[in-house]
Amino acid sequence: MEFDRQRVTETARREIMAGKSKEEVFRDIYASFNDPRLHEPIARIVQYIPEPARIRKYGIINTIFMFLLAAICIALIIRSQYTGMVIPAILLYLVSTRQTRYYQWITFVGGLLLIISLTMAITGWPEVKENPLLTLGLATLTGVLFILFGILMPRLLTPGYRAVEETTTDSDGRTVTHKKLIF
Repeated sequence: MEFDRQRVTETARREIMAGKSKEEVFRDIYASFNDPRLHEPIARIVQYIPEPARIRKYGIINTIFMFLLAAICIALIIRSQYTGMVIPAILLYLVSTRQTRYYQWITFVGGLLLIISLTMAITGWPEVKENPLLTLGLATLTGVLFILFGILMPRLLTPGYRAVEETTTDSDGRTVTHKKLIF
């Protein structure tokens, strides 16, 4: 059987949403290929699919951040700044689909917001004449929120896995070591 990343992702997502544990899903998918080279790619696919229990527990934070991004997009539409809406729209898509493997881009954008607000505070910004302190404060707060969200949410929704070697004895009395993943 040939490895098709999209089909493996769909299968893993369907089984995880049906209530199977990530360990079971990984074991089932890996058994269908039984190729040691695919151990890591399959583990990464399974890792980045949030479990329903984690979505119920931490999904509200994701939803609140999604509304923040939607509000930013709406504000940019109202101000007719359509070119500035590209990045928030892409981030909105990533957050709405819970693609946590790409949340580091949210952290990157937050860092850019902090750098831009620091630059504006030092050099001044010609467009910000009314309430420059409020504008800088909002940009800084938004940057910090983006950084915190981009760092914390992948850890909460889709925590990493670790490989553990499990030693058992087979029916012939030989010691057999199996690699087991714990998500």
